[in-house]
Amino acid sequence: MEQTPKVSIIVPIYNVEPYLRQCLDSLVNQTYKHIEIICVDDGSVDASGVILDEYAKADNRIIVIHTVNSGVSSARNTALYIASGQYIMFVDGDDWIDVCTCENAVFKAEEHAADLVMWPYIREFPNHSAPKAIFPEEKPFTSAECRELQRRMIGLLGTELALPENADALCTVWGKLYLRELIAQNDIRFTDLRRIGTYEDGLFNLHYLS
Repeated sequence: MEQTPKVSIIVPIYNVEPYLRQCLDSLVNQTYKHIEIICVDDGSVDASGVILDEYAKADNRIIVIHTVNSGVSSARNTALYIASGQYIMFVDGDDWIDVCTCENAVFKAEEHAADLVMWPYIREFPNHSAPKAIFPEEKPFTSAECRELQRRMIGLLGTELALPENADALCTVWGKLYLRELIAQNDIRFTDLRRIGTYEDGLFNLHYLS
């Protein structure tokens, strides 16, 4: 019998106590069950670590690693070293995802034999929600067209300037499904923010699409 592809969901956590339960609930309740949830507590000083341990006791798919505070890049890299899934997803500890996200993403990855799957997101504000779509409709990209995606990550041109948040969405590592094999083969890791200041997500994606 063919093995169901496993998804490793990587969650870096630092002082996100008010949002963490909603984040974890959205992960453990995924309709796609063949997952592991790797949570790296990056030296939180609130109750985030306690909440993580509580959830890990209730669900053996959750792996919790407690580290000294070293930044989000280090936390994600720590999780990448132990991830065992065919696919990798990143979710921030103060975000949550629809319960069908993994199922839909794996379906599209398998349908198109895709190395990367991207999807829309919703930005939450105190008084309203704003849906954001990277592209207006579903679109497969060839290897050659991925060069254009890399260009858009670096800078927008012409009418693209009207929707700068789309460039932000391209650069983030959340809202995407990656092949772990490609990450491992090319030794792709997150760069320490102390070296580059910002843009660690974008640099990871540029390397991945190369």
